[in-house]
Amino acid sequence: MARSRAIDLIDKSLSRRKPIESQENFLVAVNPSNKVTGVARYLATRPSVTGVSKYMETMQTVSSVGKYLRKKDLSSPITSVAKYLLKQAVIDRASPAMTGVAKYTVKLKTEVPVTAVKLSSVANYLAKQDVEAQPITRLTGVAKYQAEKDCAARKTAAAAIIARFVVQEAKLAQDKAEAALVAASVVTEPLVTQDDSVLTSVEKYSQQQAKRAAGKPGASGVAKYLAKLLIAEKKRPPQSGVDKYVALQQRSIIPRPVVSGVSKYLKSQASLPARVYPVVSGVEKYLIKEAGNVKAKPLESKVAKYLAVQATALADIKQSNIIVVNFEPGTTGLSRYLEKHSRTKLLEGEFIPAGQEAVTGVAKYLRNSTAAS
Repeated sequence: MARSRAIDLIDKSLSRRKPIESQENFLVAVNPSNKVTGVARYLATRPSVTGVSKYMETMQTVSSVGKYLRKKDLSSPITSVAKYLLKQAVIDRASPAMTGVAKYTVKLKTEVPVTAVKLSSVANYLAKQDVEAQPITRLTGVAKYQAEKDCAARKTAAAAIIARFVVQEAKLAQDKAEAALVAASVVTEPLVTQDDSVLTSVEKYSQQQAKRAAGKPGASGVAKYLAKLLIAEKKRPPQSGVDKYVALQQRSIIPRPVVSGVSKYLKSQASLPARVYPVVSGVEKYLIKEAGNVKAKPLESKVAKYLAVQATALADIKQSNIIVVNFEPGTTGLSRYLEKHSRTKLLEGEFIPAGQEAVTGVAKYLRNSTAAS
């Protein structure tokens, strides 16, 4: 079948060929009665069915695996569960793959927190600062540098506040402990009622002071706080002159901010005036471009123009097949000069003395230049 189709295609291609024409001394004989080539005749004589084609026809188109699957499908039809599983497999393949971030969020939602500890205000503030500092990694260049600088400044301020808070808490705890020790060390002895005649003047005075103290109201919280401060001041070691000088210098020195190169560059860019570029329309751009092209073109001389005109005229004559018998070009400066020179030669002896040539403009110019020098 395929061989016969190939023969038909070869016949069609040969029939579509143009006949070979005779050119100069080459002679080609063409037989119009026989258009089939030798290859086509050879293929036509060959048998259409080969041993390979017979073998392929006898081969079974269905393999043993195909037969087994067909037999299995006929013996055990597909159940609803198998259909459901096949449908789920197709849906899973069609759905996009879950990313790592999506898996992490699902895991966080499903997990139950082990302990629910209430954070303090300081811990919440630090956690908030950490969360705000995370998007810094997405920034680049100057913006990233400024964000990191601001974050570092906030962290430094927060650390200073926390340190001051911790120091104050420790100081208050120490003062409370000292006040409790002082209150425990005070011994209140009951007053012994004695006869006024037996008591001395000093004992009488002390009894009066005790009665007055018992009748007075208790000390307020402010008084107790001031008393604690006085006790703490008394217990502090005396400050040396060097320590006082260092403290005074620290209070008087104003910390200078460290200005980086990036900050200086941004400041200089902000101080520069805004550049205003002129608006150039498309027509102006085109005119500027054309003016540049005109200037770039070389100037054409008269000789070049003359030669171009003559070449164009000759080309037109050749195309029109005009036979030129006597082609006389236009008179040029050189031809006019030669004609004039020949005329002067003819007139020599009659009007011009023999041996004397006509004075040209060039000769006059040379004569004048030699006379002036």
